[in-house]
Amino acid sequence: MPVSIEHFTAPSANYNWLDQSPGGIFSLLAAKFSGWVADCNANPGNANKQIAILKDHLSAADDTYRGWVVQAGNGDGVNSFIWAFLQETELINDARAGNYYVVNAPDWADDGGNGGYGTFSNIVAISTSIGWYTSASNSDFIIAYSSDPTQEFFALGWYHRNGAISTYSDWWLFSKDQDDRWFWVGTDATTPFGGRQRSPYSLIRLDTIDPSPEASFLVRPRFRTSSSILSGITNSGDKIDAVCYPAHPQIWCADDTELSFGGLLTNGVSSYYGLAYYYLVVEAD
Repeated sequence: MPVSIEHFTAPSANYNWLDQSPGGIFSLLAAKFSGWVADCNANPGNANKQIAILKDHLSAADDTYRGWVVQAGNGDGVNSFIWAFLQETELINDARAGNYYVVNAPDWADDGGNGGYGTFSNIVAISTSIGWYTSASNSDFIIAYSSDPTQEFFALGWYHRNGAISTYSDWWLFSKDQDDRWFWVGTDATTPFGGRQRSPYSLIRLDTIDPSPEASFLVRPRFRTSSSILSGITNSGDKIDAVCYPAHPQIWCADDTELSFGGLLTNGVSSYYGLAYYYLVVEAD
């Protein structure tokens, strides 16, 4: 299937992060994500790489968080990892932190913690300061996705504003890599946080983006473990596992803010859309 790119706006007139109705912004985003998950799970090559949405916006036990807890199989039909995106929502007109977690599946407990989203231990990757703003101004989202076998990905980018003073823009990407394994990565401004499943049991933390130039200022992103961690790894196979590329050839990144949120570049052949202020760019069909 072609790459799909869609834009959503939460107008200031009905901007409410706590809205769980079918027309609420989280409901709209969740419907797109769950539809993509169903398409990916139907691909024959994913029989042992199933995705399970363990928690979504309707799982909230109170008004603290909205988000997802998602489990991704690694190919053996048994072991898997879990990533979570939990967004604080309880205050209006305030910068609120988004929380990223990546753990092995046994290290998540469905115990009612974190406002109903469960508790995470032995965390491989975490960030608790993702840019987000809850205000009465319009808020914008862009999603991009494809369920092409072995090249599946779903990306979410957002642009929030505090009047004309400050903006809040980050992104996350859930994708197959060059070895047909799932990985997940999100950013806190320019710093990535994420993980890649190693077969069969462990997770490799992803915390660095290394662009490799291929076309003008657009480059193909490479996510890897930081050099400080690599220096302590002696097994060459582990070093190889510590680097991954999005499998889909239409995922790019741009240096700094060349293509910010909603930015568009055309070269007469292709169109490229920025999903956030830093890095992530998706090429349209």
